[in-house]
Amino acid sequence: MSFRLLCDQFDTGMPFLNKSRLGAAATAERLHWVSQGIIGLLKNFLFNAGCLAINDGSDQVDATHLAQAYDWIKPPQTSFNPFRDDWSKKADAIATAAPLTTHDPFAKRKRSAHA
Repeated sequence: MSFRLLCDQFDTGMPFLNKSRLGAAATAERLHWVSQGIIGLLKNFLFNAGCLAINDGSDQVDATHLAQAYDWIKPPQTSFNPFRDDWSKKADAIATAAPLTTHDPFAKRKRSAHA
């Protein structure tokens, strides 16, 4: 239940006319699966989906935006998309998928200290 509330808080903070119902049970369950319950991964994922919705001129984030955002981060050789495919097939996807990484290609690189 607390993850649903967290998703709802993210939804409230998004700059759209309509709420996206991110805290709805089915959506929050999929968001938890995608983010592994890690708030930073959830934030980054929802930011990407939100950008897609803004670029689309949408009034909210919908399943299409969530599916496209997941396509960008899903593990290689994974065809299952929780926002597009039958949720009951997630067990097959779990068995074959590599874990998501927290690698952010846009993050600043740490500079090593020179002796």
